[in-house]
Amino acid sequence: MSLLGVSKDILADMNDENQQSFLSLLISLTQLQGVDSVEKLLALVVPQLKNLFARNKNQFSRGRFYDLMVKLYDLYDSYK
Repeated sequence: MSLLGVSKDILADMNDENQQSFLSLLISLTQLQGVDSVEKLLALVVPQLKNLFARNKNQFSRGRFYDLMVKLYDLYDSYK
């Protein structure tokens, strides 16, 4: 739940290492299907990620973003 409160600050952080860590955390959280707080966080954060990573030139960060989107597509009907 505390991630919901600071998600705007996290998304505003343009440091590649921090973005990669946040994406790794989101990828891990996708496994917690049915957990209300996780689904709220994903619903809040995911729509903002495309703009963030479309501008990112780091290939590893873009790859992690792609991994997250594939996981969401596979696990959640709402992201298809």
